[in-house]
Amino acid sequence: VAPTASSDSGLPPTIPAETPSSGTVVVTFLVAGPSPRPCSARIAAEALGSVAPPFRSELVSVQSSVMLNAVADVTVSSAAPNTNFGTGDTLQVSYANIDTVQEMVSLVRFDLSSLPAGAVIDSAQLQLYLTGSAGANPVSMAAYIVTGGWSEYGVTWNSFPTANPIGVNASVDATVGYKSWAITGYAQSWLSGANNGVYLRGPSSFFNRTFYSRESGVPPRLQIEYHIACPADAFEPNDTFEQAAAGAGINAGIQNTAYICPDGDNDYFAFDAADGQQITLDLFDLPADFDLELYDPSQGFVLRSENGGTSSEQIMYTAHQSGRWYAHVYGYGGAYSTETPYHLLLTLSATPTPTPTPTHTLAPSPTGTATRTRTLTATSTRTHTATQTTTHTPTRTLT
Repeated sequence: VAPTASSDSGLPPTIPAETPSSGTVVVTFLVAGPSPRPCSARIAAEALGSVAPPFRSELVSVQSSVMLNAVADVTVSSAAPNTNFGTGDTLQVSYANIDTVQEMVSLVRFDLSSLPAGAVIDSAQLQLYLTGSAGANPVSMAAYIVTGGWSEYGVTWNSFPTANPIGVNASVDATVGYKSWAITGYAQSWLSGANNGVYLRGPSSFFNRTFYSRESGVPPRLQIEYHIACPADAFEPNDTFEQAAAGAGINAGIQNTAYICPDGDNDYFAFDAADGQQITLDLFDLPADFDLELYDPSQGFVLRSENGGTSSEQIMYTAHQSGRWYAHVYGYGGAYSTETPYHLLLTLSATPTPTPTPTHTLAPSPTGTATRTRTLTATSTRTHTATQTTTHTPTRTLT
């Protein structure tokens, strides 16, 4: 449906942009705002009462930023309703009513597929570079989300796609340079659904604004700031040996569930093993290429399992000392998952029983009687006379 040129004086409505009983507990949370960020605070355990152990409800990566250039842009004109202007190097948004209404609006679309899985957009600014103007200064212009499909080199005024009637306003003056519209909600919806871009339209009173198109070399652009939202993980924070020792302990025989999220996440787990025990670590049900490492009580590297893809990992090792050992799970090449956890199983052999140290039991002092087992007798093949034996005569029998 073509946008209808009218003599109304305004635009459609706009959208404005198990805890310990004592001591302290570190609680991690997300501060809301234009640029949400993770923060932590130490809270007295007594103040938490009997609430469940603190865990990560959402782990947030360091906020990232990306600038995207338009992949399609075009102006359509009511004065040439069947003409496509997709190859033009400018974009026009205007309104005039001299003898007849003549209106121009412009469509712009961006490709957000380069954003990582699980991205949550904190801010999205649509920016077009203004090169010329006429009429009202400033002028209120709105960006409307487009709901129907369109082709840069095919769309015309008469084949204009459907669009949401509620837009996001911006005041656009006559100064040459970039002009911006806050379209965070639009951009977030494009990540999870159809992406047909936006169109720009001004009021039904005389004005003209000319912007560069992507064919000019100064394309419309979309400035996005985002973070990665991750599922709740009962072991977080466990990104270091120290954090693992403080609260990310695992026990033998229990299947542990955790996530590698976001990109660059490291999971460390602490467990106790005795000298001589067989340590077996199994990492399985992998959603991405995760690897496994074993570290000894001095935090020295011992072994690594690094099968490719989503193949399971296993480490078997006989502990060479007693103490707190560590397992390390991480994503190869930054692999992670915002949806699917992995599983880690620790198996320990029975605590080894110390081997008795051989002892030499001293026999009682010899009595010199006939019961002595090492007394040489006359029946020996090497016959000795009585005076050559090591035994004593009966007259000197010890009592």
